[in-house]
Amino acid sequence: MKPIFTIITTTYQRPEHILRAIASVQAQSESLVHHLIVIDDPESDYSQLKTLCHKNPQVTLIENSANQGKNASVNTALALLHTQQFSGYIVFLDDDDWLAPDCLTQCTALIEKNPKENWFVLNRTNVTDNVTFTKNLTARTKISYLYDTLLCKRFTGDTTHCIYFPTIAHITFPTPIKNAEEWVYFAHLSHTYPTFFYHNVTGTLSYGYSEQGLTDLYHKRSEQKRNVRNLVGIIWQRRLFHPVIVCYMLYRLLRSLR
Repeated sequence: MKPIFTIITTTYQRPEHILRAIASVQAQSESLVHHLIVIDDPESDYSQLKTLCHKNPQVTLIENSANQGKNASVNTALALLHTQQFSGYIVFLDDDDWLAPDCLTQCTALIEKNPKENWFVLNRTNVTDNVTFTKNLTARTKISYLYDTLLCKRFTGDTTHCIYFPTIAHITFPTPIKNAEEWVYFAHLSHTYPTFFYHNVTGTLSYGYSEQGLTDLYHKRSEQKRNVRNLVGIIWQRRLFHPVIVCYMLYRLLRSLR
């Protein structure tokens, strides 16, 4: 039986870009795919998206009444899938990125060849120079998120995640932080799936980072300090007391005190 996919996209102030993202999902050759889109922007004109998705059974649109941030918006999508008892794989797709033409075909092949794996990672590639953001220095295909990514930085950069959903449906993104610190979700995920399977092919395409985007905002010292305070509470609440996570948080705390 072919795997079922749900693509999760949140969008904010990018009503034009999201059209490219949704077109890339609809162009996939795999038929068992649904696109769950959360509009986290009551101000911008998303009428084209709404018209495109109207009466399309393969797309679900959710509109936030006020801006909540990416993390809360992703959690809204995850909660809906949990309520629906979704039994397939989730793939996260940013609103300014798009799926490679064979992304889900690659994922399907990986799932069928590796039935004991539940978490697959593909590359995210910059189309301007065809260089991937994803760097694997481990020379392995089975990667520990905690040790190889979080601690040793031997697997770095943006990636494309394809994750079996039912057994991790309870895990959420850190909502006290609006648009950053996604590592908390994947660190929590590692309690259920200690390793992911890396395949060195392109899963998503991108034009790169915005010069004045959210990444720059969250590199500001004031935001870093605020994030660290929130993270301590989140780690405690979730009981994420793995030695790697504790070491990482101690490092973040020390940096915030400088």
